[in-house]
Amino acid sequence: MSKSRIEDTARSFLAGNMSRRAFIARMSRLGVGAAASAGVLSAVANRAWAQDFNWRKHAGKTIKVLLPKHPYATYLTQILPAFTELTGIRVEHDTLPEGPFFEKKTSELNTRSATYDAFMDGIMFAWGELLAGQIADLNEFIGDPGATSPAYNWEGILPNMRASCAWSGIPGDRLGGPGSRQMLVPLGWEGYCVSYNREIFDAAGVTPPENLPAMRETSAKIKRDVGGSVHGISVRGAANWGTIHPGYLSGFTSYGGQDFRAEDGKIRASMNSPQGKEFTQLWIDMVRESGPPKWTEYIWYEVGQDLGAGVAGMIFDADILGFFQNTDENNPAAGKIAFAPFAANPAANGNPKSNLWVWSLGMNNYSANKEAAWFWIQYNTMPQQLLAGVRDNGSLIDPVRGSIWNDAGFIKRLQDDYPGYLNQYEKTVGECQVYFTAHPLFAQSADKWSRKLHEIYARQVTADEGLDQLAEEINADLNRAGYLL
Repeated sequence: MSKSRIEDTARSFLAGNMSRRAFIARMSRLGVGAAASAGVLSAVANRAWAQDFNWRKHAGKTIKVLLPKHPYATYLTQILPAFTELTGIRVEHDTLPEGPFFEKKTSELNTRSATYDAFMDGIMFAWGELLAGQIADLNEFIGDPGATSPAYNWEGILPNMRASCAWSGIPGDRLGGPGSRQMLVPLGWEGYCVSYNREIFDAAGVTPPENLPAMRETSAKIKRDVGGSVHGISVRGAANWGTIHPGYLSGFTSYGGQDFRAEDGKIRASMNSPQGKEFTQLWIDMVRESGPPKWTEYIWYEVGQDLGAGVAGMIFDADILGFFQNTDENNPAAGKIAFAPFAANPAANGNPKSNLWVWSLGMNNYSANKEAAWFWIQYNTMPQQLLAGVRDNGSLIDPVRGSIWNDAGFIKRLQDDYPGYLNQYEKTVGECQVYFTAHPLFAQSADKWSRKLHEIYARQVTADEGLDQLAEEINADLNRAGYLL
């Protein structure tokens, strides 16, 4: 096995001179498997930007990071050897399924533990962490030339991604607004669209729905006409915050719903508006009629598995979830999945309002190795590193850097293998943002919201009754915490 031939192949691929299929085939002939290829690409990318910055400043140190079970995290672990080779910093890591991951992170930070120096995180959880003093303001490192490579190009990260990860700490304040602290650095993001099985849609004689009433009708027709174990649609339904933020909140916002109204650092629940009630009743009716039988247990994993296994006609969830299911050659539906933008409200005229989730990297404020941890965060989000992650196996879809969306190789791959993906991105990105109101009781409020959906699903209450009850309960929580408007 020739090291020079391997590195030449990696350089050619990174320069856009060969397709991903050709790269994988050539690396395989050279004796390098898919997982090892990520490390080779990372090491080759290192040399392009290692000249003008002292990456060895913390050589000999060891940091520990906490990660969720996710394709992004898989990629981060694959490139750890290249990071250590460049910096001399050893990285230990723990990887847990998403639920236990968030529980572990919260427990560690609440006890002021310094076990983990850095971690993946979600925007909404960072709100409480920031107010509790548990995460570092990364502006301190981003603006320090002794800590940040001149090749980093912070401004190259999409503006709405940078803004989404920054907040003043005042409930109701706009993300990225005046006085914001940079809680996190964006790694990869997801918007929400329809990912559908073309084979199932053809069998049912349907086309991608453009709004919620059409989605309800299409889901019912798939379940009725295709039959067997196939249900019309899969969406998240477990009794936690994760049920609210993807398709549900996107549709809720499209209908004109708003979770809270805010003024002068105080907020009041407003999810029980007429628009919110109308959407919620339609949503639950659709899920009850055509969704999975065990909807109340569904999180990210089950929704994706249904699509990949060919037992769901479509999902209204993360665009990247459909992408990963279409990529995995072990899935029966691999190569059969296509994508379409979705605006739940018929009056929206096809203009989506998608909520935004950004998997990001954050730093434990109790860490004794903050700058070494920043080197790890910075390394993983360098321009060439993110491009390598997209080109290698798509692990870092959707890319947070605008330049990658202009990369010819990336665009061609989407057009060739992921029908409709680029179109749904272009239609959705303009109004893709975090539609939750920033406040420190996010998880508690969103968990209650999901449990109220269960009651509506079980016909214990109507959407009208349930959302009124929910708003009253959340306002009581806000009052006790001193945040009620």
